[in-house]
Amino acid sequence: MVHVTPDDPPTLLIHGDKDELVPISNSQVIYEAFQKNKVKTNFVTIPGPWLPE
Repeated sequence: MVHVTPDDPPTLLIHGDKDELVPISNSQVIYEAFQKNKVKTNFVTIPGPWLPE
């Protein structure tokens, strides 16, 4: 479930492309919701998991 409104603050999403706990698709869904609502958003994918191994 995603709740995004046009008055949400600017948002930076950072997701590791090898994250095994949270699928990157979760970040993609919320990013698309921000874009649809014209919320200023950046989505950065980093190599590997979010946390060091």
